[in-house]
Amino acid sequence: MKRKFILMASIVGIVLIISLALILTLNKTQDSLIIIGSEYPPHEFTENGQVSGINVDFARKICSNLNIDCEIKVLPSWISALNEIKKGDANIILDAFYNEERARDLNLNTDKETETPKYFFWYDSFVFFYKTEKNYNIKSYEDVKKLNLKLGLVGEYSYSDNFWSYEFNAYSAKDPADLFENLDNGIIDILIVAQMTGDKIMEEKQLQNISSTDIIEKVYLVPFAFSNAVAETRLQKKFFKEFEKLKQEGYHLELQEKYN
Repeated sequence: MKRKFILMASIVGIVLIISLALILTLNKTQDSLIIIGSEYPPHEFTENGQVSGINVDFARKICSNLNIDCEIKVLPSWISALNEIKKGDANIILDAFYNEERARDLNLNTDKETETPKYFFWYDSFVFFYKTEKNYNIKSYEDVKKLNLKLGLVGEYSYSDNFWSYEFNAYSAKDPADLFENLDNGIIDILIVAQMTGDKIMEEKQLQNISSTDIIEKVYLVPFAFSNAVAETRLQKKFFKEFEKLKQEGYHLELQEKYN
């Protein structure tokens, strides 16, 4: 009888250990996030081998507050980051503009009619940058079209329908930093990029001979877009509840001041 009791106790103990291990594994899987983005300063960028930026710090703060295991990676291009999402190798992509094609892969939390996201920090204000010596008087897309300027853009980015309607003499670059190199080397006449991003790159590269126009167009930017393939509803709700809390506290404004 004693042996049977010991055997039963051992079996129960093993079952409990296995069950506990399974529960811990499940919780770890549910409360882990892989967040991916591309070089887009000051939102997310790599500096001295470290991933930094407004969205990076904001995501880390959310994950820390919620006790979520969070891995953040910044890849060279936005398309390579999106491919990680499509393969199911990441939960969240940083900084996405709304369009119907992307909505198939990403939960952009965006109203289709107004293209207004539910969760966002601010507009991205797009401006033109050009060599100061050119002294262009540009206030619209139409002005660039009339002058037949060679316009630099990032081919992977999703610009507005209004932008594409002008059929510019366009030159495609791999990222915003590459655009400024092409402008400085005379490969393009002018480039379009978000004001914050352009100002950050100019500061890093110490460019003194480049000017920018007034704001040409404002576009909503989704800072955190969950993958439709691997996103877990419970975790999304927790994540965005904390997002709203931190936003109300003005944490994003602290980060904007930190990185600008």
